[in-house]
This record gives sequence, structure tokens and C-alpha cells, in this order.
Amino acid sequence: MLFGFFLAAWVEILVHYGVPLPKPITQAMGFIAFAMEGLMLMFHLHDRTMVETHIHQLLVLTIGCSMIGTIAECFNPDNFWFILVRSYFALIQGTWFVQAAYVLWPTSTNPIFIWDPNSDRSMSLLTMSYAYHLAGNAVVLIIVYLLVYKYLSPSIKPKYYQEEDDEANGQYKLISNGYDEDSGL
Repeated sequence: MLFGFFLAAWVEILVHYGVPLPKPITQAMGFIAFAMEGLMLMFHLHDRTMVETHIHQLLVLTIGCSMIGTIAECFNPDNFWFILVRSYFALIQGTWFVQAAYVLWPTSTNPIFIWDPNSDRSMSLLTMSYAYHLAGNAVVLIIVYLLVYKYLSPSIKPKYYQEEDDEANGQYKLISNGYDEDSGL
């Protein structure tokens, strides 16, 4: 299952050292790695309980979304939203593995924490847990991106902060400043 990611990592190393490969090869290899993992998990469901099957189906759904984000990033690697989608679903995939482990192999013998493997109620609770899992990972990703923005924004100057020397050189540029009270923006 992890051989695709191993192969993708070697391709990334080759690209890093300047081997002439097509530009979107790293994203394409990521797509192939996710496809291999999804294929393995999809056919890993034989003779499983309802809860185990549902956990794997939710994971395959997440891997499919990762594949869509990765193939979109392959065609436009500089698009922030494609990178964000791929990052989000990769994060969900990793954290869902941990969540699934606690469902399938509980660490407690307390009956509250033990799931009924063949219950429709357990499947409904598992779907609700997955939805909360999606929301929680979105919050985590938003916090991470806000922290990165906060610590990197002082070193990056936006284009609307230009020096006042333009008027001194005899050049006049009309710049609409988003923070200017007089412009009405």
C-alpha cells in the first residue's frame, strides 16, 4: 500500500537533484500513490464487519478526494486552493487512520467506548464522527494557515505598499488602496 508513496518520494528526490523530468511529475506520482492506496483499501473489505467496512469506505472516499485535489494540482501547481484541498484531505486521511484504530481496537474495556461491529447505530455514529472529524481538521488547517500568515506576513510586502518616490520622479500612478478612507473602498 505504501509502495506508491515510496516511489513518489524517489521521484521527488530525482527532481530535487535536477534530473530532467516533466514539470508535473511530482503531482502525477502523488496521484498514482493515492490511487494505489485507494485500490488496496477498496478491495481490503472482504469478510469485514459493518463498522470496519464503513470505516474503510469513508477512508476510500477521503483518498478519492485527495486524488481529485492532486490531479487538479497537476494541471495548475501554483493554485493555492488545489494545494489546500490536497493538504486538507491528506490531513484527514492521516488523522482518520488514528480515529479508526481507536474504533476498531479500543484501549478500554469500558462498554461505553466499545463499538457494536454490526449495528446500524454504530454506523450512524461513525458517519457523524467522520463529519465532526472533517470540521475539526478544517479548524486545524485554518489555524495553521493563520499562524503561517501571521509569522510570514511581516517579511512579505503587498503590492499596494509602494514607496512615495514615484511622485518625486515625475511619475504619477493611481493606486487604489484598500485601506484608504477617501477612496470609499
